[in-house]
Amino acid sequence: MKKITIKISAKDIQEALKGGLACKTCPVARAVQRAMKNPLFEVGVHCAFDHSGVFLDLPKEVQSFIARFDARKPVKPFSFTISVPAA
Repeated sequence: MKKITIKISAKDIQEALKGGLACKTCPVARAVQRAMKNPLFEVGVHCAFDHSGVFLDLPKEVQSFIARFDARKPVKPFSFTISVPAA
């Protein structure tokens, strides 16, 4: 496993608000897709996954961000580190 930093930007948040609350278009999904260079990643409350069998556990602060975003509460850009399978 290797560690990468995922950066959720203000643009991720703004674009997600335009697109609705979907597991492929939320701010976390957009940031994970960009960092992993894989547009197939989806995000649930506890994990991110693609359909090739890659599952990434999401840190508690990310889970809290998702809950706030889904509840339409204000959220701000932030970064987090996550372990991913080595290439």
